[in-house]
Amino acid sequence: MTFRIAFARINQETNALSPVLTTFEDFRATHFLEGDELLRAASPGGFEVAGMFPRAELAGFMEAALAHRADVEPVPIFSAWAVSSGPLTRAAFDTLVEKLVDGLRKAGRIDAVYMCLHGAMGVVGLLDCETEILRAVRSVVGAAPVVASYDLHTNL
Repeated sequence: MTFRIAFARINQETNALSPVLTTFEDFRATHFLEGDELLRAASPGGFEVAGMFPRAELAGFMEAALAHRADVEPVPIFSAWAVSSGPLTRAAFDTLVEKLVDGLRKAGRIDAVYMCLHGAMGVVGLLDCETEILRAVRSVVGAAPVVASYDLHTNL
């Protein structure tokens, strides 16, 4: 049996003192890849985050998945990264979570999920946005394993 492991990133480091709010368009302008475009970028020979990182967490995930290709089918959802700035607007956060949930539902059978998060993202009106992201994932995949990686100085 091949295990279908969905993977996605929602990453932004919030400066809580900045008055400049982060919008969904900030993610689109910095880094936003979906589906096959993400699969190519995270695969060997791809450039995971153009202009920032040739290889990062999702490339590491893909390397491990390809090493076990007989047992693992990577299922790309999306990768969204915005530069450090003020908190996300609630609309930006809701859009990202809706896209994540929609992507997971459209993917069909998912046996596990890998989420690349930051751990220092803030959202206007939410105390713990990364937990909200993981709850949304759990609402779709049920008891399937859900794994998240965080930046080393995460604020949980």
